[in-house]
Amino acid sequence: MPSEQVWELSLTIFRPLIAISIYTFVKRLIFMLYNCFVCHNVQLCRAE
Repeated sequence: MPSEQVWELSLTIFRPLIAISIYTFVKRLIFMLYNCFVCHNVQLCRAE
């Protein structure tokens, strides 16, 4: 059926986008936690 082909096509298109967005979110979260751990400044963390 054509609907299944459209579904597979949308999956192949959206799966990398979702992976990139998750990767960016996790990287930002780790970077923020790393800054908090290094600075030991809770107010700086809450500002970020």
